[in-house]
Amino acid sequence: MKDKLLALLNAKNAEKTALAQRADGVDSAEELRSINAQIRSISNEIETINELIKIADESEKREKEREKLVLVAQNRETGASSEEYRAIAKVILKRDVTPEERALVTVADNGAILPEEFVNQLQLLRKGFPSLKKYCHVIPITGKTGKMPFATIGTNKLSKLVSGSAIPEGSKVTEEINYSIDDYGKIIPVENSLTDDEVVGLIQNVITPEFAEASVLTENDEILAIIAANADAVTGATSYEDVEAAMNGVLPSLRSGLVTITNLSGYVYLKGLKDGELRPLNVITTLPDGTDVFNGRPLIVMDDADVAPTTPGDMIFYVTNLWALVKFFDRKGYEIGSSKEVLFNYNQTAIRVLERFDVQKLDDRACKKIEFTKPA
Repeated sequence: MKDKLLALLNAKNAEKTALAQRADGVDSAEELRSINAQIRSISNEIETINELIKIADESEKREKEREKLVLVAQNRETGASSEEYRAIAKVILKRDVTPEERALVTVADNGAILPEEFVNQLQLLRKGFPSLKKYCHVIPITGKTGKMPFATIGTNKLSKLVSGSAIPEGSKVTEEINYSIDDYGKIIPVENSLTDDEVVGLIQNVITPEFAEASVLTENDEILAIIAANADAVTGATSYEDVEAAMNGVLPSLRSGLVTITNLSGYVYLKGLKDGELRPLNVITTLPDGTDVFNGRPLIVMDDADVAPTTPGDMIFYVTNLWALVKFFDRKGYEIGSSKEVLFNYNQTAIRVLERFDVQKLDDRACKKIEFTKPA
């Protein structure tokens, strides 16, 4: 199609050149305008085709990248990471390892620290679950306990200095938060009869998806607990318009990180909104990356059991700036260990995976709870 249009365009340009050379009066001028119009039309068609080809190429490129990420996440690609998994699997199951394999493993206490490649793959898999952590202020730390200062935003102003007078003492502009890292773990039983190849698959197909889901759900529970404990309830709410009003009333400095959290029932309610003539209001839009947006801000949909209203059947929404509210202290690294004694009677080995983090509250000025009975 494109080749035919290009040939036609060349023919029309040649016809235009010949006509311009002839230039024998009004008739040729009218004919020239007609040819120019045809050339513009053909050029527009070619431009449209080029744009469609570009979109198709970009779509194919994204699909290839997605397939590559899936392959990485499932560890189907060959490379050094496969050797690391094999070495770790043999270490935690107390099997003989070569000096080369031993050099690939970082040992901590009675377990091993999973390599960075594993953590990256874990993050890829976690994208399949609704995670609140990415909206919080994540702070990597190395120690188990400590404290960290954070700037407080309020009504602080500069003082006018007067010659000969002492500089007035300003109000406190920082707040220190104490953190204490907790261990969160999961025990996964595996058969003692696994071969070396099977223990490599153990990490790929059992530990990774099991721990990924458990990790996200646990982090969400801790974050939601802070939201629920610090949210100011909006009284007199009757519809989604009150949710929008709560969002619009947030201080300008806190709007950029604002999100709305609801459950599946709240999502269904918003999607089903119609005007007086029963036309969809379309208050939710979905971005190309799959992010749902309500009133210009991300809409996070959780399970009804995780975000439950005070009165069963009510609609519930939390409007909050998670980055300002939740400080997520993240002790990097996932420790994996094993024990044969725990499940001795079952002839199984208990694989334990640990994640370490703490969550603390800071700025709760943008944290509202809107709950109302669904309009009839």
